[in-house]
Amino acid sequence: MSAEDLHPIKIEDWDFREVPEEEKAACCIWEYARESATIAMSADLHWVNVRHIINKDLYSKDPEAKKKDDALAEVIEERARHADFDYDRFLNDYYETDFAYVEGFEDIMHHAGDGAISWQRIPKDIRTHISQSISQSHVFHPLVEAQVLHLESLWLAHRDPLISARAKSEEDGGDSAMFAELDRVCPLPIDDENSNPSKGQVTIAFDIDFARFSDSQIVDSLRTWIAENRPVDCRTPKRVLFDTPIRGKKHSEFTVALDRLGLMRLLHWYPPKKLQDEWPSAWTLFGHKEESFRREIREAEKYFRELFPFLPPDELPISRERFGTWMPRMMKICDEVEREMSGETKDQG
Repeated sequence: MSAEDLHPIKIEDWDFREVPEEEKAACCIWEYARESATIAMSADLHWVNVRHIINKDLYSKDPEAKKKDDALAEVIEERARHADFDYDRFLNDYYETDFAYVEGFEDIMHHAGDGAISWQRIPKDIRTHISQSISQSHVFHPLVEAQVLHLESLWLAHRDPLISARAKSEEDGGDSAMFAELDRVCPLPIDDENSNPSKGQVTIAFDIDFARFSDSQIVDSLRTWIAENRPVDCRTPKRVLFDTPIRGKKHSEFTVALDRLGLMRLLHWYPPKKLQDEWPSAWTLFGHKEESFRREIREAEKYFRELFPFLPPDELPISRERFGTWMPRMMKICDEVEREMSGETKDQG
């Protein structure tokens, strides 16, 4: 047994320096999700609901495996009932946010169950898949090629006036059809199951003249169109997980958030003096922030709320309480239990 095995948390629970930059966003979401009892319950119930599908072959070949999972499913459902957890309401709250439409985010929501392993212990191919899904999500790109589905909706929205005008072509010599064909396309709000409606997303078709205009001229024209057509209720962008510089520093938002999470977890298990003595490498990384420990934890809590706005308003990260807060309460409970057991022993004697 190594010295690390004696610690209540592992090094990968607080030290994220080895996480590749391309994995930072996904790692950040995953690790903060592990701090949510609500997300853990949701992920476990999701497994209960889909296990017969994903394990269909396994269950048909191994009845014992199914029996074992049946028992686990009962435990999870009983735990949810005991906690009065409303799974449907949680899903409704989740799908009301933009986060539900970030590819890869839902993978995390479905797998960050009770006892989920740390990001750095997840197999590399799975980490790569989730990271790429998140980074390539349409939510993080302001301008993307329209989906055929949306183009169809755009056409249907403009079709009737054109058909009507063409029907009158014999009466006016085709003038109505000609003018209808020359009308300009109007932007169409996107409203389907793959996007959150009423969020300022639109589909529009453009004719781009690369032959006569430079890139800068085309961009200037697009900028003018945006200024004239931006929805009134979206004058200010609704920020979702964008990786922005922190006060001009090179560290990404996700790196800073992970550092704060790592510190919060350490201080949940150790008072500063004990951390300095028992885990010198952790103190070397975070000790210089000792005067701002409280502020760092508050910022981690704030980021947790920003990352998961669909959680119950009073939910805090599991590691939010510092060692000096929860340990005395736990010792008091232990003392009360010990006194009760001692009294029972005397009565039996």
